[in-house]
Amino acid sequence: MKVMLIQLDLTFQEPYGLMLLSSSLKKNGCEVIMGFLNKEDVRKKVSDWKPDVIGYSVMSVDWPEVKHFNDFLSEDTNIFTVIGGPHATHCPEIIADPNIDAVCVGEGEWAIVELVNKIASGQSLEGIKNIITKEYPDLVLDSLIRDLDEVPWADRELVYAYSGFEGFGIKSIFTSRGCAFSCPYCFNSHHNRIFKGKGKLFRRRSVDSIIEETKQLKADHRVAVVRIFDDVFAYRVDDWLKEFAARWPKEVNLPFLCLLRIELVNENLISILKEAGCITVFPAIDSGADEVRVKMLRRKMTSEKMEEGFRLLKKYNIKIYTNTMLGLPYTTIEQDIESVKFNIKVNPDSPNFSIFKPYSGTDLGNYCIQAGLIDTENISLDQLKVREQSVLNCFTDDEKRAQYNILQLAIFAIKFPFLENIILNKLIHGPTYKIYFILHYLYEPYLISKAIPWKRTFSEYIFMIKEMFSHVIYGYTNIRRRRQLEKSDPSKVRAQNIEILSDTYLTQNLEILSDTYLNRHPVYTDKEKAGYQDVLNAMSAKL
Repeated sequence: MKVMLIQLDLTFQEPYGLMLLSSSLKKNGCEVIMGFLNKEDVRKKVSDWKPDVIGYSVMSVDWPEVKHFNDFLSEDTNIFTVIGGPHATHCPEIIADPNIDAVCVGEGEWAIVELVNKIASGQSLEGIKNIITKEYPDLVLDSLIRDLDEVPWADRELVYAYSGFEGFGIKSIFTSRGCAFSCPYCFNSHHNRIFKGKGKLFRRRSVDSIIEETKQLKADHRVAVVRIFDDVFAYRVDDWLKEFAARWPKEVNLPFLCLLRIELVNENLISILKEAGCITVFPAIDSGADEVRVKMLRRKMTSEKMEEGFRLLKKYNIKIYTNTMLGLPYTTIEQDIESVKFNIKVNPDSPNFSIFKPYSGTDLGNYCIQAGLIDTENISLDQLKVREQSVLNCFTDDEKRAQYNILQLAIFAIKFPFLENIILNKLIHGPTYKIYFILHYLYEPYLISKAIPWKRTFSEYIFMIKEMFSHVIYGYTNIRRRRQLEKSDPSKVRAQNIEILSDTYLTQNLEILSDTYLNRHPVYTDKEKAGYQDVLNAMSAKL
């Protein structure tokens, strides 16, 4: 069987989910290639290679473009199509789309292999765990993969074949799956509710497996720094971490980056991470205002506790890359300024800011939808980007401009404290000049390079500049998105008004196929909605 795996874009961070699916499929004897809609002519690639199955990995924000491409592709092909990834897991009702044959909910390594095998042999698709189809819409969840060592190592060759990626010094591995926390802006909270009772949520690979894969990665490819792909790398000092810290520097001897919760930081943990070779951590600040962080974001920590964590990281000379959210529901500009001032106090090496967006499927996003904080007549899903102005109607236009100016100027207030007063008291309250954006994107790569230090080659600098520019175009404008849709069919580029108010969404758990879905997403026309309604009602009734 020939399987093509497709994702919207390819960035610095490898598409790890697709890489794991590819390795599982290849182990099962399948031929696999990948396609990235914003990097190549995927339609031609499909036409030339003629896959038997197409699998998409989709984030919710990418769904409109992926749907448009798949609709266009379906006009002249009849290839079995399965959708996976976070969007499919949290909105599997998309099975009602006539151009989608199957949806994968949750982990897909075993599910996609069984699906492909049954398609190849002409068997019924009934009873495949984590898979729903129109004919068999009853979702049966599989247990979470208990032994992660059974998952084949990531298939890197297909990704590193793209220009620049083989020579780029940062390569990724994963050591664990699952997150024990319930941050309301994150999809993990809903994921954990769906799979409650289906096995241990947080699971680790053996140190043996991690070491062996990384040694092979090091032997086959250029690796200067390893990015550990986990949601949270270490919760505490335990026997696993002690073994990892003792063996990694001796057997792998590469510096690594990892995500860490700042409230978990203590001297014992940080000293062991430093000993192991950790050079950079990515702790989230989220908000510098205690009441916002504790009450809204469920992060039960004081500013004093966070400050102590940052002090310890600096003591051990571990670089710090942080993220702070602006424009959280009903917050004030004063609270956003408080977040900037907290960053000034702890002074991370690379402070990153984003503007909150209410993605459906997250607790906080669902709340905003239910509370009517989104202009459902005019806001499209394509606008939900964390580097653009807030879409929440609880803020005035002046407040949205101030949030956006903070987004662009905060790094200068943090790194040049003598500018704090003029930035926070004057500039953020003025117009959103384009020069702020330009200065920000000229300076931010420098800060990132300091936060993630390694000896870069000239080709790496060129690759980074090229990809950064591509990211800017993709993240801040609709140019590439419009081009992708226009390549598909200009007549299909249509207004995408969101109608997302739903009385059932917050209580929706395993009752995942409901007649509210078509009104939550903008990419269906009224004619399509009418055509799908009978299908949705029938599937909902079965649940």
